[in-house]
Amino acid sequence: MKSDPSEFPLVIMCGGRGSRLRPATDLIPKALVPVNGRPIIDYVVSFFAEAGVRDCHLCVGYRGDQIRSHFEKKQLDMNIRFSNSGDEAGILKRIYALRENLSDRFIVAYCDTFIDVDVAQLHDFHVDAGAPITLVTAPIQSPFGLVENGEAGQVVLFDEKPVRDYFIGYFVMERWLLEGLSEELVTQSDGAGIVALFQQLVNKQQLAAFRHEGLNITFNTDTERVQAEEKLEAFFTLREINNSFGE
Repeated sequence: MKSDPSEFPLVIMCGGRGSRLRPATDLIPKALVPVNGRPIIDYVVSFFAEAGVRDCHLCVGYRGDQIRSHFEKKQLDMNIRFSNSGDEAGILKRIYALRENLSDRFIVAYCDTFIDVDVAQLHDFHVDAGAPITLVTAPIQSPFGLVENGEAGQVVLFDEKPVRDYFIGYFVMERWLLEGLSEELVTQSDGAGIVALFQQLVNKQQLAAFRHEGLNITFNTDTERVQAEEKLEAFFTLREINNSFGE
């Protein structure tokens, strides 16, 4: 029997400046950049709400007042709360600031990343793995041939466009892990702190990976945003068709 997603709070990172999407982000935060006429964060929040998640913490920063205003005007079957650790806060610091307001475990997502993950299945996998953090990964084919060199510069391995598992942005975390973090780790800029934490857990063999085979979309540039529009349109069109057949 799967777990109840309503007991699984969601934390969404939406405090970055989105500088690679300029000029779109000169006046609005990245979370509100439209994809097919709808802010990207709406896709993420709506997906989790439909999955049964009932508590959502939005970690805002750059132009966070606009994100707050956006959600104050919406009617959602979800409790939306806001946390602002400042425009320059790193990912780990934003999560750390919520430590008094989270349940035993929670899922972290990003405002520019849409993954149709099975939330209950992810939760159960994480619990069974017994690790303090579980990363969501996906098999992705490299567009390049992988080359390994020997000491003299000769090629000792060539693998044409290999498929490898990559971390795609979502992860599950145990709240107790936040209590023992050093200030030096928490205050590292951007994503350096969370990456360093991942590496610490790898060294202790305490980092798990949940392999996701479905849709995963993220974008950092306008070209990637256009690609995201196409993929999301195809995803929701197919889902609508499947739902109509199920009626």
